[in-house]
Amino acid sequence: MLIRGSRDENWYGNGSVTYMFNDRDSIDVVTYINYFNASGDRPDVLNYGAFTSYYKGLGRRLSASASVGLDGVQADDFDTIISAMGQVGLRYSF
Repeated sequence: MLIRGSRDENWYGNGSVTYMFNDRDSIDVVTYINYFNASGDRPDVLNYGAFTSYYKGLGRRLSASASVGLDGVQADDFDTIISAMGQVGLRYSF
């Protein structure tokens, strides 16, 4: 983006792998990275993380999932922040 002579750049990438144990159960692993190169006196920001999810078919219409992951943010002149995340869920398909 170019505004009044300033130029910001945003670079990102992600990757994922899925492994199917059988027709009802699977696991995913996802990684990502994002770098924002700010112009002027604004800080550059690096964001990165990874999470894994397990999916379990409990019946014909009911499934469960559980996910855990880490996310990190690092900016110029600021402390790095690392957060853990997790969730569990049930899904019923009509």
